[in-house]
Amino acid sequence: MNFKIAILKSNDRLLIKSFSSDQQDAKPEQSQSIEIQEIDQLSPSVLFYTESELSDELKEVLNEQAKYFPVRKASDYNVTLDSFEHIDNRAGFKLLNQSSSAWLLNNNISLLEELIKVQAHLKALWPNDRTTFFEELWFILKTNLHFHDLKIIFNDLESSDDKKDRQKLIRVKIEGNKKPHPFPGDEIADKLMVHYQNEFTSPFQIVEYNDSKGQLVISSTINKSPVLIMGTVPGLSRLQTALLTALFEGLQSED
Repeated sequence: MNFKIAILKSNDRLLIKSFSSDQQDAKPEQSQSIEIQEIDQLSPSVLFYTESELSDELKEVLNEQAKYFPVRKASDYNVTLDSFEHIDNRAGFKLLNQSSSAWLLNNNISLLEELIKVQAHLKALWPNDRTTFFEELWFILKTNLHFHDLKIIFNDLESSDDKKDRQKLIRVKIEGNKKPHPFPGDEIADKLMVHYQNEFTSPFQIVEYNDSKGQLVISSTINKSPVLIMGTVPGLSRLQTALLTALFEGLQSED
């Protein structure tokens, strides 16, 4: 699994470093110094800060970013600007798990507490705004499993020029770094749906999970429509599995 960790260098700059859990004995690349405004494009998996760096304006920025990834006080994890440069892949993956566990648990509990409301909201979107449905589902999955490279492939309907058939079936994929973006389905998306076509038998099913690489494939059938979810995660708990099972089962129509 590839991921990025960032640490604030000043009020307007941060250091960001790329890691790979698949190559834990390899030395990661050197960190890059970037402007704080670039954080939206690079979207780290976790961001560290020190109290002395925080202006009121920066606090607002960090509070906003905390919706998308953990924002943690560096001293709580013995991280400094100097030690950050020497973190290897193995230590980076351990740091990722340590710093994101509380953030994930809080998101899981919040979703559990609001599950019925979330299901009702998504079910209302399903008939007429399927793209928004999957954009919001994408965000729920990303923030409750800390997904990286998250992709959702699904079928939708669009208006057709054919008078006999006013709507035609199309394939759409939702993917993104920090926020979801819809794209027309491509040849790879079509091949993936064909490859996993025998797995679309239940509302929620973990088809593949490679614990060492974090690779996760989920199949779903929502109101008889197949959905494929793919990406990498730092881990997968029993709570997360049970929570997502309940979420997807509750998205089915009652008739």
